[in-house]
Amino acid sequence: MRRKAVTIKDVADLVGVSKMSVSAALSGTNGSTKLSDSTRERIKEAAETLGYTPNAIARSLRRQKTDVIGFYFGHGQFTARLPFLAEIIGGIQEGCAQHKQDLLLHFIMGGRSLEDVYSSCMSGQIDGLIVLAPPGDPLIALLQGGDLPVMAVVDAIQDIPSVVADDLLGAQLIAEYLHAKGHKKVIYRSLEKLHLVSAVRRRDAFLEAATRLNMSVEECELPQVTLPGDSRITSWLCNEVEERPTAVICWNDEAGYDLLHHCHRHKVKVPEDLAIIGFDGLSTPLESMLVLTSVRAPWAEVARTAVELLCSRIAGKEVAKETVLPVQMLIGTTG
Repeated sequence: MRRKAVTIKDVADLVGVSKMSVSAALSGTNGSTKLSDSTRERIKEAAETLGYTPNAIARSLRRQKTDVIGFYFGHGQFTARLPFLAEIIGGIQEGCAQHKQDLLLHFIMGGRSLEDVYSSCMSGQIDGLIVLAPPGDPLIALLQGGDLPVMAVVDAIQDIPSVVADDLLGAQLIAEYLHAKGHKKVIYRSLEKLHLVSAVRRRDAFLEAATRLNMSVEECELPQVTLPGDSRITSWLCNEVEERPTAVICWNDEAGYDLLHHCHRHKVKVPEDLAIIGFDGLSTPLESMLVLTSVRAPWAEVARTAVELLCSRIAGKEVAKETVLPVQMLIGTTG
């Protein structure tokens, strides 16, 4: 038989005091209830003997704080197995542990509507929310200007404090690295719709730096975040043309590894025939024999910093509009 939960009345009956006295003793406050030290001690001993645990929801209502942070992912399919998302989730978890917060995940999929997610965020279950979403996400429009403290990560969002990696510096580092290696004609693989702030910043900064360094750049747009291979690139490599591209810069590491695998299937040697550069600095997939040359963005630290700043916002403190963390060039074996 399932054991009945111990209530505050059980504790009060054992000690012979009111429920209000038990509540005051266990919460550490007196309020209008005056308790002697001996009575307070007897109440605590009785609660321990009975195994009474104060109701977490009631306690949070009294404190007006739940010690729970939410994370909203606005890019469709959610899977923590993706290396990039794993770094973000891991960083948030580490930040929550450091600040003694629990974590609640929010995303729109599996039949959940926008209204469901918004209601969940505003129901009082969380003290604040970290968002990883494009600026046009409908939930963002509902959250902007609201009372719930919100922090954005990876992609800066207008009117919401954001923590990002230095996309501009990373793109410049790539351009300078390729120029030093003697590359004169390259391809830049960007997103077709460029709906992500980080993608726009990387593309624009690279094109500006490449122009300054007299490198010729042909932009190749991807119709989605990652795309296995690109027949246009391999057709350029397989045809005998003068001044064919000698390097491809991919807007993120996933696109870089996709292209690397595609090159292997078409007998294109990397980096001899084509250098491939990414952006993220994620761990090499186990099936890959090469380590992608890339810009290392500290995504876990971005996420941890977002938790820290969100806790500051929850406490009523002002935070910077945008916090930019440094990146570094990682030299792998692909370029």
